[in-house]
Amino acid sequence: MPNDISKMVAMPGDVQGILKKACYDCHSNNTDYPWYTYIQPFHWFMNYHIASKEELNFNEFGI
Repeated sequence: MPNDISKMVAMPGDVQGILKKACYDCHSNNTDYPWYTYIQPFHWFMNYHIASKEELNFNEFGI
């Protein structure tokens, strides 16, 4: 994606790997729900957190 943070900001490969592994699940357009999000109250927490990705979305960082 042309507006992805990895295209907009120069960063070492290990930092980019950490972001992709730890942050992109919730803060990108490619959300992958972990197994525990199907159990309450984790489901509520994750839905709230993922809905807040409008504030920080690494795929749309340059927009």
